[in-house]
Amino acid sequence: MKLRALSMLVLVLALPLLAVSAYADALGAATSYAVIGGVSQNPGITNAPGSATSITGSMTFSASSSCTGFTSPQCPGGIGVVNLPGVVTINDAAAIADFGTAYTALANTGGVGDLGVTDWTATPSLGSLGTHNNIAPGVYEFDSSVLVLGQLTLLGDGNPNDLWIFQIGSTLTTGSNASVVVTGGGTGNGLYWQVGSSAAIFDNSVFQGNILAANTIDFKPGAQDICGRAFSQTLVSFDGISSAPQENVISNTCAQSASGFNGGVITPGGGGVGPGTGGKAVPEPGTLALLSFGLLGMVLLTFRKSRVSSLSC
Repeated sequence: MKLRALSMLVLVLALPLLAVSAYADALGAATSYAVIGGVSQNPGITNAPGSATSITGSMTFSASSSCTGFTSPQCPGGIGVVNLPGVVTINDAAAIADFGTAYTALANTGGVGDLGVTDWTATPSLGSLGTHNNIAPGVYEFDSSVLVLGQLTLLGDGNPNDLWIFQIGSTLTTGSNASVVVTGGGTGNGLYWQVGSSAAIFDNSVFQGNILAANTIDFKPGAQDICGRAFSQTLVSFDGISSAPQENVISNTCAQSASGFNGGVITPGGGGVGPGTGGKAVPEPGTLALLSFGLLGMVLLTFRKSRVSSLSC
């Protein structure tokens, strides 16, 4: 009887932890952010003087780094704006930690579900001017660098939770006026660029997806990420100006997905990122609480019966 009660108690304590492990959103507390910089070392986030960079989503940077070039008191000295309801915070520990967790999980993702893994050992060009286009959902491994030229089309298969993960060993670079277009997917899409070193989005490019980089992310004049995020362990920079004022744009909301291509969940044990379920995977806290209290009540009832039985003897 005691063994039974002990087993049930363990279940009560472990159930909420197991649910979080299996169903945590891929970006977790970082979901509401559009820009994170300066996590592991300086400087943080910079916006060129006179650049009217526009951020939709929040921004954060570590307390040991800095942020300049926006109208926010936490990131002063410029005319860049963080659009409401976005805010600028210093050292949001939960968001920064979840950024690190997501980066590691993305780097460790192999074949997940029906996703295949494609390993390109050469340095490929993606897009209409390259050798690869109309890319299906999947996990794509690049041993070195990736160059996006012209228009890169990511072609969904009709699954509302299509997932693309690009694991890039070194650098991600676009040509000028490049673009990323996502079609054929749904509201639970996920698009991630896990970059082992640095990313550079060149002039007037219209990019999409969550860029998570171990080093710098640089947006050249007019470069935009219209559906995604820019998370860097070191520096996120916005150049913003060349011969004429050209604003940079980062937006973590878009027409394709209200969450800004944050589809996907951390798989059990944090070993990788798998397809989401349209935002319905995460159990409601109330449900977990009710279930836990119910099991706890069963444990107490078992102990009571055990005690009554011993007294009657």
